[in-house]
Amino acid sequence: MSIGRLISVLRTLLLRGLGSGVSVLFTVLVSRHLVTSEAALFFILFNASVIGAVCFRWGIDEVVIRRVAAAKVGDRESIAGALVFRAHRRVLFWVGAALLLGLALLLPWVGHHFGGMSYLDFSLMVIASGLIACAAVAARVLQGEGRTDAATFYLNICVPVLALVGLLCLTFIGEKISARQLLWCYLLAAVAMYAVVVPVRYGRELSLLFSSNWKGVSAEAADLVAANRLGMVVLAQQALGWSAVAIIPIFYGDSAYAGFVVSQKLATLVSLLMLAINFTFSSRFAALHAKGELQELWRLVRLSVGAILIASAAILAATWLFMASILEYARVPRNFGSIVIIMMIGQIAFSMAALFAVVLSMCQREKFLLRVQVILAAVFIPLLTGACATVSLPVASWVFVLAYSVLAFTLFGGLRRAVGGEAGHMATRSRGLDGPTSVGQLHLDIQAFKESKSASEDGLNYARVVAPYLYDTSLKGQLKLLALSFGFEVRVLVQTVAAPTHLIFYGARSKNRADYDYIVDSIRSALDGSSAYAEARDALSPVQWFRTLCRLPGSFRMTQGFSTSVVRRLVVGSLIARMRSACPRVLASLPTGHRRIITFCDAHSVENLVTQAQMARGIFAITNQHGQYRLLDDRNMSPDAEAYANFISNRMIVWGEATIREFEKAGYATDRFVVAGWIRAKQQCDTGPIKRVFGVMLNGQNGQDSNLALLSAATALAEALDLTYVVRLHPWTPLSAYRSAVDERCEKLMHASLAEYCGCVDFSLAHMSGAVVELLDQRRAVYLLDDGRLADVFRRPGLSWGSAQAIIEAVKRDTADSDGLFRRVDSLAVWYNDDTDQLDKLAEFLRN
Repeated sequence: MSIGRLISVLRTLLLRGLGSGVSVLFTVLVSRHLVTSEAALFFILFNASVIGAVCFRWGIDEVVIRRVAAAKVGDRESIAGALVFRAHRRVLFWVGAALLLGLALLLPWVGHHFGGMSYLDFSLMVIASGLIACAAVAARVLQGEGRTDAATFYLNICVPVLALVGLLCLTFIGEKISARQLLWCYLLAAVAMYAVVVPVRYGRELSLLFSSNWKGVSAEAADLVAANRLGMVVLAQQALGWSAVAIIPIFYGDSAYAGFVVSQKLATLVSLLMLAINFTFSSRFAALHAKGELQELWRLVRLSVGAILIASAAILAATWLFMASILEYARVPRNFGSIVIIMMIGQIAFSMAALFAVVLSMCQREKFLLRVQVILAAVFIPLLTGACATVSLPVASWVFVLAYSVLAFTLFGGLRRAVGGEAGHMATRSRGLDGPTSVGQLHLDIQAFKESKSASEDGLNYARVVAPYLYDTSLKGQLKLLALSFGFEVRVLVQTVAAPTHLIFYGARSKNRADYDYIVDSIRSALDGSSAYAEARDALSPVQWFRTLCRLPGSFRMTQGFSTSVVRRLVVGSLIARMRSACPRVLASLPTGHRRIITFCDAHSVENLVTQAQMARGIFAITNQHGQYRLLDDRNMSPDAEAYANFISNRMIVWGEATIREFEKAGYATDRFVVAGWIRAKQQCDTGPIKRVFGVMLNGQNGQDSNLALLSAATALAEALDLTYVVRLHPWTPLSAYRSAVDERCEKLMHASLAEYCGCVDFSLAHMSGAVVELLDQRRAVYLLDDGRLADVFRRPGLSWGSAQAIIEAVKRDTADSDGLFRRVDSLAVWYNDDTDQLDKLAEFLRN
């Protein structure tokens, strides 16, 4: 960083510090000189005006910075004029809409609900917000031109100083100060700022504001689209902080709210250097991105991060030293000191997130920003509401720390990708938010995590418990896991019997899979009332966030054996914290006295936890096969690998010899497996007459590439044999996912039962699925396409073929020799599913 730019940052820091200092002083004086009810009313309106000013301009100020910064000097004036003009039209519309909406305050019960707010108070706030919004857009032009000192003054000092002067004048007069008097001061300050910034430079454009002849000053459509997205980004970014305006007074009252506002203002001191850097370098960020100088952009970001962290720590320490004096002067209880510190820690994370957001917006990554901000707001605002409803204000304040930390880590991952492969690669060799590029490598990392025992506690290996969740490395997947960790508890329902010999534990009822439920219900029937039963479900909980948060530090340390990024370790740590919090309650709820435990699938999270705990007590554990398990490799790796990689029970009830051979290849002794066949409701498919239609059975979305290969083969097959076909999708795959991948010979895409599907087709084209075993059991012809990703368990002679042409020849041979086809199908059926005398074998094994 050059000396000139360093001086510029320091000047901006000084001005921003002056502005923040004035704002804090103004807030403290309001808290000191107004009675609690008037202070609370003013703070609500004041915060609403800040929100309104941002919403009214709706992202167009961010577009101004990057457009002006990237434009040639000669083009800046026309671009700026068009955008300022457009901003005025936009602000006028929203101000009018807000004033109409505010008419509801004329109803007495509405005004009373909002703390005695009148329509005049509301109107003063809305008009001030509109003026500040318009003036802010004009001031952003100065920022885009590199005139950061002037922009800082108008945006951060002008209105607070004038409002402070008005407050001091009211204080010297000696009268009792009301919220309305302060609102008039605030409005006059907004008028003064607008008069200085806007009319002189943009008078010509504004003269056309109410004229139909305004084509000469129209903004580009792309600018308006970007502004709309950035407006949503800013709204979502501030949503958590702004939601406190409504949430905290409801649950804690006016006095606590006034103290919280003072705490929040003090916490913003941490952001001073971040704001100075963003102000000084936002135009530089845009210019570097426009020129493609990504290495320099990344270097500037790293320097900014270091500077913000150092400055934030210094400000936090200084605030700690003078905390008591500040709170005493503001007449705020000293116990709010803990809230100030918590909010400052959160503000450090917010500063990081705000820096990354500014760079991403200058790099035109509005879609990513919008998606992240909206999802996080949707998760953490309900979490804040639940916290406020159940715990004290200091504890609830930790939600801000968590939310802003997750936001900062997520935006950092997006920023590293946004600045380009070369710059991001040179900047860091570590893995990003999305984890390893290879699912095979991810599988190896998960197994190494288990073997490291870093996540072991009290004899339980929590790496095994959370392993099934770790394969989805997408942003959406990580956010879903965070929502699960902080919003849902494990709830257990128990049915006991006298002197149970077995405990049946089931954790997949909520998946709504009738075939899964049938396995468990059949085993309960086979034990004929001699078994206790427990069922686990994920249930929404308003206090789970607190349980998870309490165990998160220790759980994060337990992830040190997982080779991944810090962001993903935080997510994995949250999952472990959830299961650690659930463990004592789950285990305490289980019946006792049994000698054996039977689970649906011990690879699943909560069932694995219970199995580990029960085996540690010497209980004999049995689990079940619920799909055609197969050994996977880099060609076809998926979360299904955990069916064997996470198998820990003493015995497994399996379908047939094919499954035993797969587990033997994975290193398991064959005496741990008992063949009883597939436990399922028998369906008899009606063969019926020849239909000249074949079926294509697709995998789940884990096998998307193979699904596309199947549909390509189906096209060739239909063409060569003059047939039509139907496509049966996995129950969780939407029909729309493959509509564009089929041709005119496809009659329909469907979700259907096996019986319904078989009634439509003469034979089937498939890949690797448990449904293949069902078709063989029904003596139906099925042909598997070996596209290079087919698991070895399905590579059987007479079942799989390496190309569409080979399948075409096989269909022709089988059509000519149906007896040979049935002999082959019967042989294959027994290999995969030997359910001969199933009930007798099942009863004998379970009881002995």
